[in-house]
Amino acid sequence: MFGDEDYVGFTAWPSGQSTLVGVGWLGIASAGRKLTRRSLDFWRCENGVIRENWVLVDLLHIYDQLGVNVFARMRELTVSRQAHPIKV
Repeated sequence: MFGDEDYVGFTAWPSGQSTLVGVGWLGIASAGRKLTRRSLDFWRCENGVIRENWVLVDLLHIYDQLGVNVFARMRELTVSRQAHPIKV
């Protein structure tokens, strides 16, 4: 944890653990997978009260744990678009 005047930040690796259950997440089947989260939290305080909060989550790490290769999918989309350009 660190702070400077009205701003505070926190990070931990991992910063949390979850189990993906139910209907899944973003179209990815759950299969009871256990996930760790890596994130950064930042707060802006005013008069001793948190007024703003920003959270950055390492989604590429989560997708990797779910077996999704985001960069391979991006390459596939790029190749597909080059083969079939979008007409405007």
